[in-house]
Amino acid sequence: MKKLGFGDGRRKLAWLLIIAVAAAAGAVWVWAQSLSQTASARPLTMAAMLPQGPLLSIESPDFHALLHDWESSPEESAWIKSDNYGVFARSRLFGRLQDAQKDFAAAAGVTPDEKFLDEIAGTNSIFAWYDIGKLEFLYITRMPAGRAEQTRLMQSRSNFSQRQVGGSTFYVRTRGDDPKTVAFALSGDYLLLATREDLMASALALIAGTSSDSLATEPWFVDIGKSASASPQEPALRMALNLDRIVKTPYFRSYWVQQNVTEMKQYRAALSDLYREPTQMREERVLLPKVADDPGASQSDLGDLVAIVPPHASVYRAQFTGDVDVAMTALDEKLLRRGISPTRDSKIAPEADLDEENVGSANDLETRIDTATPLAVNTEGRLSLLRKQAIQAGIAAVLTVDSTQRGDSDPDGTSTSMWVPLHSAVVIRAQKPWDQSALETGFVEAMKSELSAGDLGLKWTRQAEGYVSLGKLRPFQFAVVGNLLLVTDDAGMMRTMLARARDGSRAPVPAKLVAEFDHDAAAPPFAKLSALLDKTSVVAHATGPAVTPSDGSGPAFFSGNLRGLSDAFAGIKSERIIERVDGGVTRQT
Repeated sequence: MKKLGFGDGRRKLAWLLIIAVAAAAGAVWVWAQSLSQTASARPLTMAAMLPQGPLLSIESPDFHALLHDWESSPEESAWIKSDNYGVFARSRLFGRLQDAQKDFAAAAGVTPDEKFLDEIAGTNSIFAWYDIGKLEFLYITRMPAGRAEQTRLMQSRSNFSQRQVGGSTFYVRTRGDDPKTVAFALSGDYLLLATREDLMASALALIAGTSSDSLATEPWFVDIGKSASASPQEPALRMALNLDRIVKTPYFRSYWVQQNVTEMKQYRAALSDLYREPTQMREERVLLPKVADDPGASQSDLGDLVAIVPPHASVYRAQFTGDVDVAMTALDEKLLRRGISPTRDSKIAPEADLDEENVGSANDLETRIDTATPLAVNTEGRLSLLRKQAIQAGIAAVLTVDSTQRGDSDPDGTSTSMWVPLHSAVVIRAQKPWDQSALETGFVEAMKSELSAGDLGLKWTRQAEGYVSLGKLRPFQFAVVGNLLLVTDDAGMMRTMLARARDGSRAPVPAKLVAEFDHDAAAPPFAKLSALLDKTSVVAHATGPAVTPSDGSGPAFFSGNLRGLSDAFAGIKSERIIERVDGGVTRQT
């Protein structure tokens, strides 16, 4: 087999994608299909053909059509040519997938490339992982027996050993220094492919009706199926995950991008349905907690906060919470200490440590020995007055907004400026009215140690629009509208959000979390900013692909790797997620 490169990558990519998606499936939330009329009661007949024990299953009512759509899509073509794919193609994970591809080819006698995948892709299909590390899977797809007979697998069955299960025949072969097994069979209109002999035998017994111990009878699968979305539309993909087992695997801990293993441990199963609609793709997720949530205590109407978000905001997140720490962290990270280097409190003298015996090492040449280490600022002390006000008012919900739109505080509004604006806002909804005078004192206390000697220059100016501004020393404004506290670092953003808050028109959004990412608004500024960060050509990034460094080290991370992924999916305008509690389960749309 030739080494996979950019020239022949497309011909093998689809197979590698199936392996990569499932191998990282704890990191993917997503997909599969159901086969009857109503989601709450539809029997998953494909799942009834799978032996018990998979970590996850992926179903589709028409896998062949989905595969064709991907192979002919501009996204597939753009991604293959992108720096993001180039980095992936040189990664350790990609190398391991290539090794697995070679092992499969050695055992099957057929290279698992795009042509092979097209051959074995039928309509109703299900794929299940039983061991991610050993790449043990079972795949079942529906196709006419005449078409199945024409596949290279069936054509080469004379090279395999025959096995009998009841009245069914399957073919198996094991090859390689590290022996790998490939088994396949044709049962009626179903083609089966597996990497374990016992999985094949059990599946054939289930299809023949001589066994009933299928995935469809496992408690976690039954419970998550009962909670499926009741949409009359059939999902294009459905994925069911046994999180109780997946979270414990070392592969989940290593490859799960979000790195929130602790949070995922609270769930025992998950189900995700993907719907392809004319103007969007919609995913409905169900997370089954080990301990059922209280439906009435975990969500609220976030419509008032979502309505405040200014147009063309790059990203926002509205969260129902009563945790004061969440509100204080949002204020501190987004606005109060943003862009401020670590400083030392001028009132605290450095401590002399006469017992220090560590003289450093050859691996620690960047640590200065002639400058005292700055002391961290006491965050609790700085925010004590604000925290007190938040406790008295009672936190109900928090909204954070980030925007790359130019505002009043930006020095140059021309398109040729190298300046990339980064503006933020925080809105906190309280259970009681805010004390504006106490907030003014609290904000000054939070910022004065890093902006001024004492309170010098930190004076509030009342604006005609109804907010107060800190003045020229630092762009900072806040306003109180009923139980809402609005805080921004740009006056233009403040005026827009104030007008929306006072307008009062909004649609109810019962949820515990609502977030949205505007790819259209964020992509061009990101490309420009990342070019500056990576010290590459701004002109090249504005008109074409990223510049690869001359030292041959590969594309720059921000302006090459991430920019390449953004460009490949330029057709995606935005992404929105709504999380809510329903009958003790967590739902995400």
